[in-house]
Amino acid sequence: DALIAQLQAQLSGLDLTHTSLMTHKDTLHDAVSDLKSELDEVTTQNGYLKGLLIFHDSKKPVLDKTHLDLRQQELLQQQCGQLQASCLTYQMQSRAAQAHVDLLGHELSGKVRHALEQDILNKHLAL
Repeated sequence: DALIAQLQAQLSGLDLTHTSLMTHKDTLHDAVSDLKSELDEVTTQNGYLKGLLIFHDSKKPVLDKTHLDLRQQELLQQQCGQLQASCLTYQMQSRAAQAHVDLLGHELSGKVRHALEQDILNKHLAL
């Protein structure tokens, strides 16, 4: 009887162990299922990121060209500024030259008038 009781106790212990192992098995199965779901999500995100990387790589030449275009625009703006400065310098030189021409014209006009007056006076005196 004692042996039967001992075997029944062991059998009961084995049943508890079996139940506990089955619970752990179910828990592990759920964990594996969760990990598979997470792996699927990560795989999806990885595919999305690869798509973005491909898209980015495809746009890189456009971005590089845009960068070059911006650099060329900056150089053109600098050249434009230099041309504007040269133009202003030319305008100032032109105005100074025009003022000098006007002054010379006025002086010449005065000399011509004086010479004409002198010529008229000489002709008048000669009569």
